Amino acid sequence: MIVVLGQPIERWSCIYVNCQALCCRFSRELTPRDIKEIMEKTGRKPEDFVEFSSGPMPFKLKLVNGKCIFLNEDFSCSLHTLNAKPLLCKIYPFMLDKVYYGEEPIVQLAPVKECPGYEVGEKLGEEFFSELSKTIADYLAELRKVASLRKAGLSPREILEKLLG
Repeated sequence: MIVVLGQPIERWSCIYVNCQALCCRFSRELTPRDIKEIMEKTGRKPEDFVEFSSGPMPFKLKLVNGKCIFLNEDFSCSLHTLNAKPLLCKIYPFMLDKVYYGEEPIVQLAPVKECPGYEVGEKLGEEFFSELSKTIADYLAELRKVASLRKAGLSPREILEKLLG
């Protein structure tokens, strides 16, 4: 189940040039699936674009000069054109706020109201929210794999080697 904090977003449009890609100014978590897809589609090695962290998902996109390593000079995303955007980039204009575990995980999303595309553009319809739900389900499946391997005592590097191997 997905819970959106605050008033639901009715409209959104990505106008990244207006804000100089604010959404790409902080590091996003990467799943092993994201890493594998980026490797396959860019030919880059994980050490080129992955940082390790201590969070539940211990992989993050590297930042260079305060921006995502895949952000182009014109503020477009080089992964977007390759259809290789990480799962948590795909959920924008939402940010993952919390995950509650029970019989069915509950994911709490927070809209990014600072985004200049917030409440601008086309109405977000059923297709958008259906895709959002699928993306969140994919993220949770990846998170479960990583959590299981961490519980077994594997380090983030070992997890990556095992899942990418």
